[in-house]
Amino acid sequence: MKIAIAGSGAMGSRFGYMLHQAGNQVTLIDLWPEHISTINTKGLSVESAGEQKFVRIPAAFPEDVHADFDLILLFTKAMQLSDMLKKIAHLLTENTAVLCLSNGIGNLENIQKVAPDIDLLVGTTLWTSELVGPGSVILNGSGYIEFQAIENVSHETVNKINDVLNAAGLNARPSNNVLLSIWKKACLNGVLNMN
Repeated sequence: MKIAIAGSGAMGSRFGYMLHQAGNQVTLIDLWPEHISTINTKGLSVESAGEQKFVRIPAAFPEDVHADFDLILLFTKAMQLSDMLKKIAHLLTENTAVLCLSNGIGNLENIQKVAPDIDLLVGTTLWTSELVGPGSVILNGSGYIEFQAIENVSHETVNKINDVLNAAGLNARPSNNVLLSIWKKACLNGVLNMN
């Protein structure tokens, strides 16, 4: 599957790496010049279980990406989501599904305002990752993804995306009420961030 990661910080880099390792064609899209330059020059540095490797995955600014993707994963911060959607508007074709796994409440509504006609899925994930510098992430622990089709997405597409995510070891599962899970995670994050 041809996959773009829009917002390739800690989590986007982790997902991009895992999907790339599973044999998908992955492009990392980001706005941080040093991050993009480092990934393209040295490869994405991935540290896991005490081992470090450098993985060659193309990285670019949104305006420099010109390709058709089967799936775009949104991993920007909530306050950057609308801006990123505008910058990747040329990539949002009728054959492209968009899965938003960004933390926060209100992402669905923001997406529907900026890009109302896309094949949209939203979800939440308990995977973690740490961005330790430009082009460098540390992967910790395990997690899962829960996601749901919101608009214009067939059962066939949902199943295909689920299969691709699981083939990458991402422990995905479709949901009938992912908005509840998103609220639960937001509450949990709010409590943890108070300490």
